[in-house]
Amino acid sequence: MANKINALTGRAGKFIKEHQLAPYLVYAVFFILFMFIYRFMFLNIGDDAVAGGHIDIENSSMREVISFAYSHGREIFCRYWYTVICYVLRKIHGGILWRPVIGGSYVVSAFALGKLFPISGETPVKNAVISCFAILLFPLLTMGEAGWLSTSVVYVLPLAFVLCGAIGLKKCFLGQRIRWYGYPFYLFCMYMGTCHEQTSTLFFGLTLVMICWKILQIILRKKNKQTSEAISVPSDVFLILNFLLCTFQCFRAVTWPSNTERLSSEIRLWFVEYLSLEPYDKLYLGFQDTMKYIITRQPMTLTILTVLICMTVFVMYRDTFYRILAVIPAGIMLVFGFGSSFFETWFPDLDYLFGENVGIRNFINIRQYMSTIIALFLIFLIMIDIYLIFRQTFGSLFFAALFFGGLCTRFIMGFSASLYASLYRTAFFLFMTMIVIIFRLLSELRMRSHDKAYKAAVGIVVFFGTLSLLDLILHI
Repeated sequence: MANKINALTGRAGKFIKEHQLAPYLVYAVFFILFMFIYRFMFLNIGDDAVAGGHIDIENSSMREVISFAYSHGREIFCRYWYTVICYVLRKIHGGILWRPVIGGSYVVSAFALGKLFPISGETPVKNAVISCFAILLFPLLTMGEAGWLSTSVVYVLPLAFVLCGAIGLKKCFLGQRIRWYGYPFYLFCMYMGTCHEQTSTLFFGLTLVMICWKILQIILRKKNKQTSEAISVPSDVFLILNFLLCTFQCFRAVTWPSNTERLSSEIRLWFVEYLSLEPYDKLYLGFQDTMKYIITRQPMTLTILTVLICMTVFVMYRDTFYRILAVIPAGIMLVFGFGSSFFETWFPDLDYLFGENVGIRNFINIRQYMSTIIALFLIFLIMIDIYLIFRQTFGSLFFAALFFGGLCTRFIMGFSASLYASLYRTAFFLFMTMIVIIFRLLSELRMRSHDKAYKAAVGIVVFFGTLSLLDLILHI
């Protein structure tokens, strides 16, 4: 019996190796893990905290549900396709499919992350494992702020779509070959992924940066009379199509007809003082609320980012000044983030620094403005460090734009009365932009052939990804 089992195991291992299935087994395990988590979530918490609106989902036909969800979604925002998906998932056999769909979205996001920024020189299996743990580096509990289903559909599902679309965007930018069926597939993923106010804004900015870089390269080649480099017409056309699509989605999100009506209703329900704010007050409110959240309340992702930046700069440079520039952001996160409770025992007034936002009642108090100075200084230093790491390459421009664009996806919530109604799930894409940079820094450390630093960085990602998942499990 033992010999038969060993022979069967050997054949399975040979089959997996021949067909290069090992990385997909990693994603399969990742998917199964989420299925177990969501199953216990269903038993203890339930599927969703959001009601079905003004329609009886169980006793209505699928056509009626889809028709209602489509019209109801369009009355609220430009994310109406996700309203349709949410209602359909609730309809099918009592919502049995929503857990596999959302769990699969996490897996697809991890897969796409590994394809977009593969760790140079790493095996496909390890690359898959690290990408799965990297996806977990955000506060998973935020997905339950307004219902595990509705929040996940509106944030996790668009992330999976937009990262898949970004694979095609990367290929066309680099002039790589795309199969004929890849063009409609990537465009469809980008369309679905940018059916969201935040992602459409973010990718409008990123595709604009790519277009400008391409134009600059053409100008420089003509100036230097360099014509030897081949031009990929299909790739350039596809890049322009992506830019036009993201521009259209961003314009549509900004000018959506129901924005004004939705804003009025949210003001009455959640944020009456919104009417007294000027545009700069709203922007400042969004900035303060965002930085307070990612520095003091959920500091894990930004702390890991600053630590990996510090490690990468130390590996690349021996200059003391450069190293100081890399240490300061990690120090800020230590004092005001992870180590805040320790330092507040010595300096109790530090607790006031990010304690509240500047408003009409405390605008003359200097302590609120000190937090603004520290936050701006932190952002500035991270931008400088990104330039030091990627130097005079497109990477320095792209990842700086990605980080700043991620911040803007949360800053713009200051212009919405749902700043407090939507809570902190609106920072989801901000966390994901930081995770992308973290994953890319692992590749940078690997390329520098500094095994100790690379292994330590991977250990940090795996350790905190595990803790984030454990935190979700214990909550259930």
